[in-house]
Amino acid sequence: TQYRINSGRDIQDIPYIEIENAMKYALVQQIAIDKEDLKRLTAQQLGYTRKGNNINIATEYALNELVKAEFATLQGDKVCMKG
Repeated sequence: TQYRINSGRDIQDIPYIEIENAMKYALVQQIAIDKEDLKRLTAQQLGYTRKGNNINIATEYALNELVKAEFATLQGDKVCMKG
């Protein structure tokens, strides 16, 4: 589970797996968290202080992948770590 913190890259240049890893780390720390808060924390861990449209798209995609992989579940607006 690796990702580079504050690498100075544009969010579009970061592989989705790296965004997913940052999101996994944030979710493991929180166990359950509001969806938008998780996306914000993920962006912060990657070095972004503001959440624009591209960051929103990338973190939404990463979250959907974690749900598909059964790492997390969505319960309304709350994301919970599975297992």
